[in-house]
Amino acid sequence: MSERDHFASSPARERARADPWWTHGDALRRVVADLLAFELAQMRPGRPPAPAPWAPDVAFVRDLGADSLELMSLGTALAETMHLQRAVIDERLLARPCVEDWVASVRAGLDGGMRADPAGPVV
Repeated sequence: MSERDHFASSPARERARADPWWTHGDALRRVVADLLAFELAQMRPGRPPAPAPWAPDVAFVRDLGADSLELMSLGTALAETMHLQRAVIDERLLARPCVEDWVASVRAGLDGGMRADPAGPVV
């Protein structure tokens, strides 16, 4: 058996295929924080971005000065990127505008089947 064949059938390779990417370490938190930092910077041209990395307890309104329109835009961008249903924005994201809460909401949506059809629009 070649080394390549051995790796292809190794237990580590099987676990990697079985576990979704968002369950590995802090991968989901990094993706969410990076996306939100980028989106917020795009909404505020000419203003310095909030220093990264964001702590898990960063609140968008209290710490970053986000207003309701920015929150809605951030929630929409996150839901579209993660192919989450529109209900996730209203029920989970806007109710708890904090980085760690949004990460937990996205994880719950991805784990629990709250995904929209990736070929279609967010509903």
